[in-house]
Amino acid sequence: MSNTGTKIVLTLRKYVNGQATSETKPNSPVDPDYIAPYVDTTSCPINQTTTTTTSAPTTTTTTLEPGETTTTTSVPCATYIVSNRNQTGGPNVTYTYVDCNGVFQGSFVVPGDSESRDFCARPGSVVVSGNGGGYDEVSSICEVSDITTTTTTGVPTTSTTTVSPPCRLYSVENYHLTANMYITWKDCNGINQGPITITPDSIYPQDICAQEGSITYQGSNTSGNIQLISSTCS
Repeated sequence: MSNTGTKIVLTLRKYVNGQATSETKPNSPVDPDYIAPYVDTTSCPINQTTTTTTSAPTTTTTTLEPGETTTTTSVPCATYIVSNRNQTGGPNVTYTYVDCNGVFQGSFVVPGDSESRDFCARPGSVVVSGNGGGYDEVSSICEVSDITTTTTTGVPTTSTTTVSPPCRLYSVENYHLTANMYITWKDCNGINQGPITITPDSIYPQDICAQEGSITYQGSNTSGNIQLISSTCS
């Protein structure tokens, strides 16, 4: 079974004109740049079945008529972020987009009072759903080149393996002042645990050993923080 694909940001990096710098800081909930946990099943393929394909030699040729030339087309692609302007604990917004290779991506969730990670998308392809959401272009740098080719591929051989996720030590805090929070997770043996209740404005009184990415919020209150304490669980 695969996990929920929840991604937890531990460190923030400063970007200047779309370029990464060496300046970083912890992703703290009290920081105005805080990024809450969000769903990203594309870059978080945890505890899922993976397929490794070994192909025979592949040859790529471009066929031109007499007098024709090969051309390369630059496809516009920019860097965006999606913002949820609702207050903390408010309704989520979702977004989809088409990446630089023309592949549809989504749907991704942005909790209240937070922003998505940076992502590259073709202009005009970003669609935000839900009241209080919007997106901004943070850089025009993202380009790919397309060329029309004819490809001949040998018969592949396929093998399948199952990847087990690591087990980490976490604590979970409920920021809401009046509402309980409910969470579930998978323990180090992959067994479902919970839901447990975390009372308002408190931290779960015992640490949780959970498979990476398996802690999920249940119910409408997602105004909390999942904090990584240790990369190992004894």
